Formats: sequence, C-alpha cells, structure tokens
Amino acid sequence: MDNTILVSAVFTHVYTYIMYTNRDPLTFLLNRQAYYEYVRANEKKITGVISVDMNELKGINDTLGHAEGDKALVQIGTVLKKTRSHGTLIYRMGGDEFTVICTDSDKNDIEKIVKNIEHEMNKTPYTCSIGYACQDAGKLWMSLIAKRISECMIINKNIMTHMIE
Repeated sequence: MDNTILVSAVFTHVYTYIMYTNRDPLTFLLNRQAYYEYVRANEKKITGVISVDMNELKGINDTLGHAEGDKALVQIGTVLKKTRSHGTLIYRMGGDEFTVICTDSDKNDIEKIVKNIEHEMNKTPYTCSIGYACQDAGKLWMSLIAKRISECMIINKNIMTHMIE
C-alpha cells in the first residue's frame, strides 16, 4: 500500500510540474514555451494566427496597481477562452501579449473568431489591438506571419490611440 501512495504522489508531482512548465501561472493559458514547441512540431497544420495585445496595461499598473493589471490580463484570457473554437490553442506569450493558433480554420472562421473577440472585449473596460493572418495549411511560414501580424497591430494601435485622445 505504501508503494501505491508513493507512486501516486510522484505521478501527481510530475504531472503538476509538466503542467506548470507549459502554462502561464496567472491565466492558466498555454505559455510561450508551449507555443514554440507546438509551432515547431505542427507548423504545416497551422492555418492562422491571431495576435492580441492589451492596450494600456502599463497605465493600469501605474495608476491602479499590478493586482488590477493582473485582473485585466485574467479577464482578457477569459475572453479568449470564451471565444475559442475547435482547432484553436490560446497562449499568453508574456506581458500583455496573447496568441491564438488556428488549425482546421479558413479565413472566414478566423475572421469570425476575431469578431467574437472584439465583441466580447467590448463588454469589458479594456481594449486590445488585434492582428491576424491566415493561409492554407502547409503554406504558412511563421516568421512571415509574425511580421504581417506586427504590421497589422501597429496600425490597430495607432487607430486606437487616436480614438482615445
């Protein structure tokens, strides 16, 4: 009986360790390490990438405190979980950056996910800049996609900044 308890305890400890090495401890979303592992192993299956960048996290942290900033990040993570669909994985890349990887999705599916994220974010006191790219499975080159998404997000952030001013 003692060996069974010991094996169970070791298994639980190893499972917890593995879970936390691939999860963000604040949002419990997959983390940057899990993202790179998935992309490296599954790049040819990926049909789209959505990048979500919270606006004004620094302002929230500076004026209301880091606990409020953490609450905002958790709420954005919750929105992303709520709006996910089949064939999507959600990652917190660090700071205020989130990424959604899509497989088995076409451009219409990805645009629907983006619209759902925007709709749900409008129900929160926070705003995000969103960029996305999609392509047929097997043809997506992650380095090019990252560049295209960054360009979209810069445009989106500039628009949001002018709307807030």
